[in-house]
Amino acid sequence: MEQYGSEDEEQDTPLLHGDKERCVQRAPVCCSARYGLALLSSFGFFVVYSLRVNLSVAMVDMLNDTSHKTTNSSSSVCPAHADPPRPQRNHSASVYDWDSETQGWILGSFFYGYILTQIPGGYLAGRLGPKWLLGFGILGTVLFTMLTPIAADWGAGYLIAVRVIEGIGEGVTFPAMYTMWAAWAPPLERSRLLTISYIGAQLGTVIALPLSGEICFYLDWTYVFYLFGAVGLLWFVLWSLLAFNTPNDHPRISEQERLYISSSLKNELSTSTDHIPWSSIVTSVPLLAIMVAHFSYNWTFYTLLTLLPTYMKDVLGFSIKQNGMLSALPYIGCATIAVFSGQLADYLRETRHCPTVWVRKIFSLVGMIGPAIFLVAVGFTGCNYTLAVTFLTISSSLGGVSASGFNINHLDIAPSFAGILLGITNTFATIPGMVGPVIARSLTANNTMEEWQTVFYIAAAINVFEDREDTPVNTGKKPVQASSQDPPPGSSTHVKVIEPLHTGSYYENLKISNPDEFDIMFPIPIKRINIQPFKEDGAFYIASLKRDTHSRLQEFQQGVDKPLPASKILQKFRDEVICSVQNFTGAKVNIYRKKKGCPAVTLNFTNDGMKIETWLGGKVKRNYKYKPYYLVPKYEGSGTVESNGISAKDSWRISVSHVEKEILTNHGSEKTCCEKDGARCCRKDCVKLLKHLLSLLKEQDKSFDKFCSYHVKTTFLHACCSRPKDSQWAAADLALCFEQLLEDFENHLKRRQLSNFFIPTQNLLDGCSQKNCNLLALCINKEKKEGFPIFKG
Repeated sequence: MEQYGSEDEEQDTPLLHGDKERCVQRAPVCCSARYGLALLSSFGFFVVYSLRVNLSVAMVDMLNDTSHKTTNSSSSVCPAHADPPRPQRNHSASVYDWDSETQGWILGSFFYGYILTQIPGGYLAGRLGPKWLLGFGILGTVLFTMLTPIAADWGAGYLIAVRVIEGIGEGVTFPAMYTMWAAWAPPLERSRLLTISYIGAQLGTVIALPLSGEICFYLDWTYVFYLFGAVGLLWFVLWSLLAFNTPNDHPRISEQERLYISSSLKNELSTSTDHIPWSSIVTSVPLLAIMVAHFSYNWTFYTLLTLLPTYMKDVLGFSIKQNGMLSALPYIGCATIAVFSGQLADYLRETRHCPTVWVRKIFSLVGMIGPAIFLVAVGFTGCNYTLAVTFLTISSSLGGVSASGFNINHLDIAPSFAGILLGITNTFATIPGMVGPVIARSLTANNTMEEWQTVFYIAAAINVFEDREDTPVNTGKKPVQASSQDPPPGSSTHVKVIEPLHTGSYYENLKISNPDEFDIMFPIPIKRINIQPFKEDGAFYIASLKRDTHSRLQEFQQGVDKPLPASKILQKFRDEVICSVQNFTGAKVNIYRKKKGCPAVTLNFTNDGMKIETWLGGKVKRNYKYKPYYLVPKYEGSGTVESNGISAKDSWRISVSHVEKEILTNHGSEKTCCEKDGARCCRKDCVKLLKHLLSLLKEQDKSFDKFCSYHVKTTFLHACCSRPKDSQWAAADLALCFEQLLEDFENHLKRRQLSNFFIPTQNLLDGCSQKNCNLLALCINKEKKEGFPIFKG
């Protein structure tokens, strides 16, 4: 199933989103456009799945019982269940003599059309807009669903053709909706919004199964398709009037919500999706992991979705009425658990109790292994109806946990191309819907308990295989990115993706003395790097480099998820670098700290122009092929690189600090009007004045030496969050704004609490005594009251 999921994040725009979200004021949930879209799309997926599953129940009533029993003997192991006295059933509709193989082809035919429009659906959603693609896709499915009774009367072949066309229309729905959510869902609300949206799929199953049974009993099976089709027509009218492709297209969205969504997603989405990075997509290891997970989950899901009513009737002996109700129980459990898991996933990520990478892995693990265990258990329940239904319900319910596991990774790894990625994985994941029912029905020709055990064992085995293959590489990180341009001819093949990032003036070079930050510096020839024009505030490049298959850096890289003490991580890294370069001939390598207390490692090679791939190795290790790096130019020559080129002294810094990379990614370009259209506010002046004031006070009193410009920068970043509008930093109000910033700094000093903007758990004033904090706050207050005499002297 395309499953409802979420997304989620913290280390790769997804993975420090808790920080980024702090920079924008959250818009209220009540009556919001984004949650209105979630409810409307949930209604749409309710329609989608009710139309998809109603045939599974109707099929039970469409068959000629006499012919069905002669060709598919019902198991005699489990006696039939007696219904309480009921009115006489309506048997006015036609019945058909279809054997088990024909039934399998009819039930699976939907997916032969469904698979055809997965990738085109994601592509067209990005080109044409998702609203009408999704709307007309569901409308087409609705209209052809209402033709089902006519097609069945004409023959099984016509019914199969109608179901194929239904699948073609429905195949665009999930890729289109993923594309829509890429523009609507703030990162830390993805789990909630997508869970609400895709819970409609489960609700459609929950309601359609028992309701279809009731309709078959009191009316006849043809009304199943007419009534649900009418609901679909109602949804299309509402969707046409109330849904919009982006927040900017919505005429009734509040300005606060529009700004909240656009600010939250500012650095998430590619500025242009005209160029689709197909090479990065098809070689993406995380995407391959998602494909395997999606395939495995869908094998179990589609097997139960299409054949559970048959199992309930022919093996456990439940009537049409009981069948619909009991077949719905697993999906009620799945829907409930999915909602809970979405909330829990967002909570764990937002509060930083668990990194996104582990949220994805843990939720995928539980959502795969749990269902497998209980599917195997079903095979041992025999005719114990209570245990059989209970285990099936628990199995499907635990599958809902994976809603916040593998399924959200499409938005994690490439929000701009989420629809295309979902189309790719769902194409592969549709295969179980095509072949699963056929294989299952061929294995259960006689409907014996032993035959159905085999069906359950196969599904469980596939789940276990998926979890074993997927968990090590399910990362929640963003390896697939859109390049601003294709690499120029002759550029080194080790640079898979290059994307320029510019830091804002007061975000530039923010350094965090954190254990997982270090730098590698060495010269790189100009011909191997694609240099683009950059401003003086710095040009930054993200690159994915080939890694040595047997590199001992593997253990160090795993330290991102397992933080080490700063001293140990430095020593380990230096040891591994020495091992990596010790075999080079004619190259003398010196390793030293850049400065005391700075967790940086610098390599100086005597041979200029040593190739990156020579040091990293030529073979590609699958787990690290797409490890994100970024390159920072460090110029020591005169002039600029555009006019003077690279001199022998110039070098590039390769930063492998995921923390600093997130600073640049999440807080990079055009954060305020200063970077957009010139100086229209006083932010820069305020922070410069406060830094200057602090430097003068430190000159007067050496006890203030432990206070530094980073304390000022951090105070300023927090101030930008509390006062995010340009109007609150008007250039004409410099004096007032500076006083407000001073007051913020004083308050931090008095409380001796200044949270690192990017690592909220770290208090930057821990190293300063309360006495010195109070004294500095007193000095600042005195200067303010006296008109800043320190500036005049």
